[in-house]
Amino acid sequence: PASSLLAAGESTTFDVEFLSSSTAGAYNDTVSISTNDSDESPFTFTVSADQVMSAVLEETDPSSNTTGMWGTTYGNKYVGGGGSGANTVSWSFSDLGAGTYRLSANWHTHTSRATNAQHTVSGVNGGDVVRYVNQKTLSQDVYDAGVYWEDLGYFEVDANGTITVTVSDDGADGYVMANMMRLEAVPAGVSLPEIRVTESTNDVLSGSSTVAWGDVLYGRSVVKTFTIENLGTADLDLSGGVSLTGGNGFTIVSPPASSLLAAGESTTFDVEF
Repeated sequence: PASSLLAAGESTTFDVEFLSSSTAGAYNDTVSISTNDSDESPFTFTVSADQVMSAVLEETDPSSNTTGMWGTTYGNKYVGGGGSGANTVSWSFSDLGAGTYRLSANWHTHTSRATNAQHTVSGVNGGDVVRYVNQKTLSQDVYDAGVYWEDLGYFEVDANGTITVTVSDDGADGYVMANMMRLEAVPAGVSLPEIRVTESTNDVLSGSSTVAWGDVLYGRSVVKTFTIENLGTADLDLSGGVSLTGGNGFTIVSPPASSLLAAGESTTFDVEF
């Protein structure tokens, strides 16, 4: 309080701050005010807070914003491909403390979906970041709120304290879906790598994807190029190399040029059949 003595009818204020920790759970303390009030000294009350590490925003959340013409299917907003970017849906996570946050998205998959749905992350250090997502599939990077989520990456919030994700139909080659976004706080001092592998515009999912060469004429060879990206905040170590098992005609003809990817970096390797 700014004053230690209040005359009759006067008032003063004080502020209480909750300093979040790296551990989720319920926290509470007791505020005690010592005065000369004969029947209410000390004057006490409890303050409490539930520390959570993640938040989910749906496309119907009041913080989301929709422009253009979107339909609804399977609980998702959707718009046809080939647009100019006039159709967008955005979600904003506000009042964020300084630090790093993991962003993930969820959508309903189908063969008619875009392979290059544009997701723009703004309000992060270094400026806007654009990710192109294959919505025919969904990587199972994290499970929360009863569904799987595909990571968009790890980002450090800028001084404004708000991270916004915007989905756009700009140049999409199929239907674009807008459903839910998830934000997770990364405890201070924790840095993590996050691998993403793609072939052309197709996401390759660990443990479940099959990349098909299709029909290959006898005597000829076909080479496919794979891209490894580091979407995380720590170096991604590739020193263990890329290998093939099975010995059924496939060969790695061009290994990754780099064995260590810093955050945001990428490298490629070629496989020949």
